[in-house]
Amino acid sequence: ACKLRGNEAMGRGKFQDAHDWYTESLVLEPMNHAARGNRALCALKRGDWTLAEQDCSFVLSSTQEPGQKLGLDPLQAKALFRRAEAREHLGLWAEAAGDLRVAQALEPSNDKVQAALARVAGRVKEARDVKERAVQEQKAKAEAWGRAQREAQAKEEAAEEAAKAAEEAAEEAGKAAGGSAPAAKATRIAIEIDSEEEEEEKEEEAEPAKPAPHEAAEEEDEEAAALYASDVRLRSEDAKNAGNAAMAAGDLAKALQCYGAALNRDPTNTAARNNRALCRLKRGDFVRAERDASEVLASEPQNAKARFRRAAAREEMGLLADARGDLERVLELEPENKPAALRLAALTKKMEKRGAAGAAAGSNSDLLPAKTLDRKAPAATPAPAGPRIVEQKATPGPDGGAKRAPPPARPANTRVGTPPAKAAGSKVVSPTLLRVIKVKAKVPEEPPKTMYEMERVYRELKDDVAQVAAYLKRFKLATFKKVFKESAAPDLVPAFLAASAHLASAQDPKDLSAAAKVLKGLAKTNGFGMTLMLLGEADKAHVRGACDLLSNSAKHAEDAAEIRATYSV
Repeated sequence: ACKLRGNEAMGRGKFQDAHDWYTESLVLEPMNHAARGNRALCALKRGDWTLAEQDCSFVLSSTQEPGQKLGLDPLQAKALFRRAEAREHLGLWAEAAGDLRVAQALEPSNDKVQAALARVAGRVKEARDVKERAVQEQKAKAEAWGRAQREAQAKEEAAEEAAKAAEEAAEEAGKAAGGSAPAAKATRIAIEIDSEEEEEEKEEEAEPAKPAPHEAAEEEDEEAAALYASDVRLRSEDAKNAGNAAMAAGDLAKALQCYGAALNRDPTNTAARNNRALCRLKRGDFVRAERDASEVLASEPQNAKARFRRAAAREEMGLLADARGDLERVLELEPENKPAALRLAALTKKMEKRGAAGAAAGSNSDLLPAKTLDRKAPAATPAPAGPRIVEQKATPGPDGGAKRAPPPARPANTRVGTPPAKAAGSKVVSPTLLRVIKVKAKVPEEPPKTMYEMERVYRELKDDVAQVAAYLKRFKLATFKKVFKESAAPDLVPAFLAASAHLASAQDPKDLSAAAKVLKGLAKTNGFGMTLMLLGEADKAHVRGACDLLSNSAKHAEDAAEIRATYSV
């Protein structure tokens, strides 16, 4: 049932909801390979390449018996194709090509596999060419050094021969003059000194002074060794710099891919890991942002940037006490850090309000008994052993809107994206048997000024499409291009498309104008071409339905035609 609900959510473009349902299905049945394969597809839609690769690898290893060839299970071809896509985004092009070749052997007529293989093979060839050019450059440098050494040795031998010839000529001249032996000896010494001085002057004019051959060889060997040793580091730095450029341009998906490639090439590149933490913060992936920042701090405890970013992630995860500890440590390291001081003050105020609200409502005010849909909740009973799901009501945030309740604590030594082991005799309560009591969020009166503000408000409103639609009515056409300078969370654009269809369905002139504004504004955002490629059939259905309703209005008929052409519907 959970897998089917996940499929329904995927069809509607609710990728985060689909991920949660598939994960719930795997908690109940860890070896449900169809659910795990679907979660991998969901992870690809959400841009979580690492989880997608892990899920596909699990499916492939679990469906292949020792000594058995791939292809006996129909899930394997899909898993290979999806893992190849994840590996391509992670910069593991050779591994991706290997997966696609196996998938092509299993399904020779699959056009998508062939197209992906051609694309990835091109990337593999490009990487190989870069490596070969580097090798050729090193080889050319070594050959040039060898030629220089041979030329220097030839000049040295020629100078020795010239000195020897001058000495012999001086001896012959002394004998011919008939002088005494001492005089001849004195003359010979004088000529020899002059000859050496002349040869030294000629050598200095011909070329600058050089170290002895053995010293030059040692220096060149050390330089070449340093270059070879730093080759991996240099390639990792190139990928990190590409990620920095992508983040500056607002392309967070590409930045995340580049930082992943940098860490694949050099896992010790803490700057790349720290920047990836910031990138994940901006994408709303707070769990992985916290993990990256923690890994940086494990090797660099004095890194104030990593600690500040971990504090931001922990605050969003509901770990307020831990976030406050990190911010206090940042101020110990950098007492003049104004952003940290402001964030600590706001966090302290939030914790005080939450504590006061809890005290006023009672010690158990945030823990609500589970309630079935068709009967009242029974009296409180002792909690069963093992993992359970506890629903918490949302508490008002500082701006009056509802704030997400902190997630339940995970068992120790468990990884995100993997189902926790069930305790013996424990039961997992299905989400369908629980009712969540939430404080209704307030729709802001003003449009957002930043991506962070927009995503924060959206998280509070996303369960009510009417409220999301009301929020979008506040937007101006320029708001979309201004705010979407960074890549948005994967589930945000599908939700906005659904809200535009909701606005158009009201057939109110103002709502029709708002629907047209949303669809045209999204088309002007950064990276819309990639967004269009990732839209599912449900997303396109929302656009198509909105256009059908817009075309019924004489005022918006042209808008409808323009939107259909832009979205290819």
